[in-house]
Amino acid sequence: MSPSMSNDPGAGNSMGAMNGMNGMNGMDAMLDCEAVMRQLWDYLDQQLTPDTMQAIHGHLEQCQKCRPQAEFRRAFERAVVGAREDAGDTDALRDRIRAALRNADRSIG
Repeated sequence: MSPSMSNDPGAGNSMGAMNGMNGMNGMDAMLDCEAVMRQLWDYLDQQLTPDTMQAIHGHLEQCQKCRPQAEFRRAFERAVVGAREDAGDTDALRDRIRAALRNADRSIG
């Protein structure tokens, strides 16, 4: 469902999820908001290394700025998947997605 391929800075390199972590290594370091937002779709699709998944999870638990974005994107993915399951008419599909997004926005905001 990801709009892009994996952007995991640790994928395929021994440095792990260090990029975006201010030069700190290991799971104790927290990613900054920009790094989390760049990788959020891949995180939601579980396409990142375990260390990066854990670092983003920790950031989202602590960050009141990023958490609503993650919740919205999760709701968006659920809306799209749900709408696709009974899609046929593209106009009706678009209307169902818009309605689901409005409902998700109200529940988050």
